[in-house]
Amino acid sequence: MTGLYYQSSDLNKTTNKNKLSSIISGDNFIYGISSKENNKLLSFKELPYFENNFFLDESKLKEIFSNNHLLENIEEIKIAILSPDFVFCPSELYTKESEHDLLKTVTIKQYLNDYSIETKFISHLNSYLLFLIPKVLKDFLKNNYDKVNFFHANEIFLSKYKFINSYENLLIANINNGYLQTAIYKNDQFRQTNVYNINNKEDILYHIISNLSNHSMPVNIADVILAGRLERESAIFKILAEHIKNISFIDNLDRRDFSNVFLGKSKHLFFDIYALSQCES
Repeated sequence: MTGLYYQSSDLNKTTNKNKLSSIISGDNFIYGISSKENNKLLSFKELPYFENNFFLDESKLKEIFSNNHLLENIEEIKIAILSPDFVFCPSELYTKESEHDLLKTVTIKQYLNDYSIETKFISHLNSYLLFLIPKVLKDFLKNNYDKVNFFHANEIFLSKYKFINSYENLLIANINNGYLQTAIYKNDQFRQTNVYNINNKEDILYHIISNLSNHSMPVNIADVILAGRLERESAIFKILAEHIKNISFIDNLDRRDFSNVFLGKSKHLFFDIYALSQCES
């Protein structure tokens, strides 16, 4: 889908400066362009199925950004990295010297000299989020834009649901573009967040059930809230509903069409749309 109000090329005909917010995963690039003046989302596009880890290839990045007119009239860019390569660390356990050792628990990519470490403090959870940014992507963006901010997708995922309370056993799952994001809350306290690569509905069921089991949250008692591009009639929802008693969608509504979401007529927020329009430092 593209051209919510304008296509990207049309936006370059104006003198107004815009900002671009994006989610990048292994082979997928989703972006939205919004007005710096009023934060109104002007266009949205999803570019799937590139060669895996396309963001390590500078020539591929130039081609993508040029072909989609993303090097003109963009003053600010915000990139959220959706990747399993991150660590969430309580502040009392974090030191600057421990960053590499913490990331060793989930990745060996830092030894390839292709990535740099980004560290963010998540104030409402009193914790640090450490994740890896491809150096080629980082250098390309900083060479082409005046202001660049990096995020991890789970940083935004958690900020979106920081208001959630009154659940003794809660798992939030965002299912989208070959990834499953999860967040665990127990007795109103945040416990854990993860990202998984998924290939089928059985993968999703396995990871959700495993998360619940690891935190002693029985499937007949725990609440599971779903986000993402997921229909109630889908095979994924049906298999989850067979095994989990209390399962629902965000705001307890089925997925609505994208135009309704953008126009504010639906209270059901998809994570990727939220990230595109609300990715803030």
